[in-house]
Amino acid sequence: MARKKKNSNIEQISELKKEGYVIDPVTGQEVKATPERVEAKLIFAERLINEYGYSKDQIQTFPEFYIQKGSMKIGPADIVVFKDTKKTFCDGDGGGGMG
Repeated sequence: MARKKKNSNIEQISELKKEGYVIDPVTGQEVKATPERVEAKLIFAERLINEYGYSKDQIQTFPEFYIQKGSMKIGPADIVVFKDTKKTFCDGDGGGGMG
């Protein structure tokens, strides 16, 4: 009996994953399994894709995106959702994207 493709993909991912690492749902890369990533970052990334319908190309989780306002660097963002797949972000007027 032939196995379903979905099961074999899950097995392949499990074989790739090293102990102490998880697969980032956006990039498909192995990333170190920290509490922040496992309990928040990866869960929200999956929800953005599966529940809110954002394309993986609109989301950046790794490497972290550094926020800058004018000349002041604010710091890294764990997850960034861009307005489109060209990774354009809105100017803060509510004209697309989140925030």
